[in-house]
Amino acid sequence: AHVDHLDALTTLTEQEGPAKGTGHQLEEFSSQDFAHHLTLYGWQLFHNLDDYELIYHVFGRHNFNEITANLDVFLRHFNEIQYWTVTELVLEKSLSRRVQLLRKLIKIAGHCKDYQNLNAFFAIIMGLSNVAVSRLSQTWERLPNKIKRTFSQYESLIDPS
Repeated sequence: AHVDHLDALTTLTEQEGPAKGTGHQLEEFSSQDFAHHLTLYGWQLFHNLDDYELIYHVFGRHNFNEITANLDVFLRHFNEIQYWTVTELVLEKSLSRRVQLLRKLIKIAGHCKDYQNLNAFFAIIMGLSNVAVSRLSQTWERLPNKIKRTFSQYESLIDPS
């Protein structure tokens, strides 16, 4: 009887995620340039926000029956950065390239912080704190101690306590 339901467990093509990361393309950009472009795009999204969208969001959109499309795009961008960070690291099969990528992402987060782009900074650090990334123990072990300490400092900045 259970065999009849096996087809329901098979993923559809459109449900499958990427099979290969874009980390090799990330190598073409300096950490600072990448963070700069992330910041420029983030500011564009932020400037499109209307103050009222934040009020509608806090007090419940359904209570106002108003559109918060710009806020939705801004919030979605945060999630995209966070999940992109996780996806890139998890898809990289080479340990040495994964270490390089992890190091680069931590540097990008640092530049975002310097640019006062806390949205991207938090998204990247939260992505790196994701359990799928934190369990890559060999990758973290090969990361230089200075970079590990920097990441720990960044993690403490996003700690809500």
